[in-house]
Amino acid sequence: MNEEEKLWKDELDALLGKLVDEGLPVADKTRLNEILQAEPGAREFYHEYLDIHGALEERLGVPDFSPLNAVIDPETKEESKPTSIPFGGWGWAVAAAVVIGLFIQFFMEQKDTAPGLPIAQITKLSGPLLWTGNGGQVNRNLQAGSKLFGGTIEGMAPDAWFELEFNDGSQVVIAGNSMLTISDLGQKELRLREGSFSANVMPQPKGKPMLVRTRSALFEVMGTRFSVDAELSSSTLTVNEGKVRATRLSDGSTVEVAAKHRVVAALDCELVPEEMPESVTLWQSHLENGRKRNHGEWMPANGSDPAHLKTVPYTLPAKDDRKQRTIHTLSMPVSSGDHPPVILQPETKIRVRGKIASSHRIWFGMTLRRENGDFAGRFQTILPAEEFKSGGLQAGAGQPAGKPRPEVEKPEKPDPRVEEYRKLEKWLEGSKAEAAKAERDLEVKIAELRKNPDKNEVEIGIKKARSEHNAKMAGHAIETKNLEDRLAEVLKIPEVAELKEPFEVVLNLSDYHLDPALAQWADSLPKTPYGLIVKGVWCHTLWDPAGLQVSEIELMTPTGK
Repeated sequence: MNEEEKLWKDELDALLGKLVDEGLPVADKTRLNEILQAEPGAREFYHEYLDIHGALEERLGVPDFSPLNAVIDPETKEESKPTSIPFGGWGWAVAAAVVIGLFIQFFMEQKDTAPGLPIAQITKLSGPLLWTGNGGQVNRNLQAGSKLFGGTIEGMAPDAWFELEFNDGSQVVIAGNSMLTISDLGQKELRLREGSFSANVMPQPKGKPMLVRTRSALFEVMGTRFSVDAELSSSTLTVNEGKVRATRLSDGSTVEVAAKHRVVAALDCELVPEEMPESVTLWQSHLENGRKRNHGEWMPANGSDPAHLKTVPYTLPAKDDRKQRTIHTLSMPVSSGDHPPVILQPETKIRVRGKIASSHRIWFGMTLRRENGDFAGRFQTILPAEEFKSGGLQAGAGQPAGKPRPEVEKPEKPDPRVEEYRKLEKWLEGSKAEAAKAERDLEVKIAELRKNPDKNEVEIGIKKARSEHNAKMAGHAIETKNLEDRLAEVLKIPEVAELKEPFEVVLNLSDYHLDPALAQWADSLPKTPYGLIVKGVWCHTLWDPAGLQVSEIELMTPTGK
């Protein structure tokens, strides 16, 4: 650590210590923001601090690190304040020890205080979902009507959808790649780790609002309809009905957000509610701006190749597919964060540009919501493999699908370097899918081990399972690295680098239909996508890797308005 780094770390340590003890005056808030904006390392340090803060709040039930208790309940103003933990150097070890110790104490207390009745039940669901609850047990076999005792729901792919209803009738919905923890020990608490959710909350008991936590904000809900989008360093609250109190964790600033308003809790903007912007009909992805909340393997621009997303594999659990085959998928958020809502018109067209290495069917889809934030279904269309033959695909504006360009005459013998590339890419995709399956298998094995009433045997069994898993994954990591290194070498060959053929499709909205996977819920979902708001767009191929990558998706109308 150089002298300059030591100086700002010491100063940041002091500011954060003062923040959690007594709050910051204006001058110190300004200085804190200056350090965070000037030093990338300081921002990483700050986010790690927030993560520990959030973990303590969520898991341990200890007093808040910022002066938020007085905001939640004025009677807590005079309670003793927690001692600040210096997070520089050896302080991290001390903090970890405190977290572990308090967690053990909290866990023992929870055995006696946890309610014996479920707090909610699943009402609707679709797509790949993972539920962790009941002492860490992992459940992929979720069904409508299943009772929940508190835990974490995770949407594993863009087509995931999950609705639950608390015992008082309050409803919560996630769609797409999101992770949400729920609990209710006399007061409902939700922690959005990533992604987004919407909720319709019944009036809550006096003095016990529903608490919604993210990395950067705390939202207090007495009874309203709202949605939350969480990113690494910001959170966006949109209130459709009622009123919600929002608190920015970095400085304790608090505002009330009324119906038809939203607020962004972030370091680089004022915590000021603004009216919901008018909806728009045009949208264009900007992958050159970085990963953001896109789902896929983001690649920066390289020479003539623009920034793009590559599909990532998701292997279906046995309950959904006996052969446990793999979906190769990517997605991009649309009406999220501080972006205005993008509404679909009958004349809306969807343009997609990208590349594909082999002829394959592609599913193009959208996840939609209603104006009040409710889930409105997934709509999709499928282009057949014939549209993506060698030579690529080009489509004229306004056409539902493009016409294949004439086949380029192929040599009698395929280029062995190209053949090697295709094999390497397929092996690498398979390797990633195998690693993901191994992780899931470990979770299932640990969940089974936890059913043993002998805690000593459980501990020994888990330790052995993790050890065997880590040994297996170490060898797997070496194999994967070798494949990646060889693939990088092969890609330097011009004939291989140009192998992926570019394509462009322009799709009509009339070609999109409700995802058949939602058939059992069709009566409660819109029949067409017209007039609905686009939450996200996605595309995928099934079973075999096709080398699909997308550089741009655009929603447009003929009038351009």
